[in-house]
Amino acid sequence: MKGSLCVRIVSLILSVCVLCSGCSMIGADVENQLIPPQNDVEQNAMQNALNAQLQTQNFVLTYPTGGDYRTPFVVLNQIRKPEVITPTPTVPEKTESNILDGWGLVFYRYTTGNAKTRIHVLRKDEEGVWNTVADIEGFGTEIGDVNFADLTGDGFPELLLGWTLYGTVEKRLEIYRIDKQLETIACDVTYAFLTTADLTSDGAEDIVLMHPHNGEQRVEVQLLTAHERELRFRGKTKLDKGVAQVSHVLRAALSPTVTGLYMDCKKDSDTTITELVYWNGTSLESPFSDDVTDTNTMTSRNGKLFCRDIDGDGEVEWPISREDGLTDWVSYDFRAGESITKFSSVVNIEDGYLIRLRPEWQDPETTSISFIPEERVIYLEDKGTEQRFLEIMTVSADEKFDLPEGYRYIGEKQKKKYAVRVDSDIITLEEAQYVFVAL
Repeated sequence: MKGSLCVRIVSLILSVCVLCSGCSMIGADVENQLIPPQNDVEQNAMQNALNAQLQTQNFVLTYPTGGDYRTPFVVLNQIRKPEVITPTPTVPEKTESNILDGWGLVFYRYTTGNAKTRIHVLRKDEEGVWNTVADIEGFGTEIGDVNFADLTGDGFPELLLGWTLYGTVEKRLEIYRIDKQLETIACDVTYAFLTTADLTSDGAEDIVLMHPHNGEQRVEVQLLTAHERELRFRGKTKLDKGVAQVSHVLRAALSPTVTGLYMDCKKDSDTTITELVYWNGTSLESPFSDDVTDTNTMTSRNGKLFCRDIDGDGEVEWPISREDGLTDWVSYDFRAGESITKFSSVVNIEDGYLIRLRPEWQDPETTSISFIPEERVIYLEDKGTEQRFLEIMTVSADEKFDLPEGYRYIGEKQKKKYAVRVDSDIITLEEAQYVFVAL
């Protein structure tokens, strides 16, 4: 019977995200980028200000080819500061105004000659009119990615541009102080992947970067911090030697004083691992990769489900696929230095949810788990009584649909509605709402 359970469930364990192909480079997954919403009114106003300043039509806007920002216009108060997952969320302080209000950037280049892309800084005056503050020539023609991070801890983010280097997957890093009329922070750095986080817990964000993967040696991660007008190297560590691409990054509090980076990495088309990197006060650590084998078997799994705070407890969990088709969710106990299985689940990637399973529901001798594709229903059945005690149905939020008798809606996400029907002798509606988790 265990084999039949696996057959019924295995079709559900599908990829939640599509990863880029190729295993010879490290970079951010193109499909994993979050582009902040743009205000067309502001863009038009910034465009008009640029036109008035340049007094020529011989220029084109430069669209970054990667990263979180794919537009030539950036309004700074729309920048999204990355969330840090923590067991004790902090409430943001309310302020009268945003320090980033009234600041904007435009990327462009002239069409004559071999012109490089330029960075144009605008500020809005009291009447709401955009005016030029600074304009400088950048390092190259094509912007590979755009990042913002408060590297100095003054509350105002620096602009981090990754300039495309032709003939290599690496990019050249240039850092600009926006509030100082594009004063640069000196650095001689190239990278294949870059992210930022306050790993050193000093109130300023640090730079974490990687270089291309050669397939033979372990991938090296470096930590850099800004000091006055230059970058300083702080430390390095190594990941699994098979890491080909970083697909997803989460920042999480490992303790009241330590922040870690959880990075979902692609090794090949079928294998994903989660790496953890943190600063221990004197050195950069990566506890999931083994120094003897140069590999990370602790978080390795088939499929491409990413790590996340799946149960909302302020800790990051990563999925591990089981031979019987179920999925365990595992977290890292920072104090003990070991992994802990939090719970097991059946995952329906196609419809975007999972069901937490009680220990007794995982016994194939007493419980069967089945999926009816044409009805988009997963149900759990007591084999002794042949009674379905939990059924979950997915319906489109856009279609008019009369629920079958006994079903009740319990959630809605991404144009999908979820309904449940229970045998109250085994599980209550409230308990069903707890075991159901939308992805």
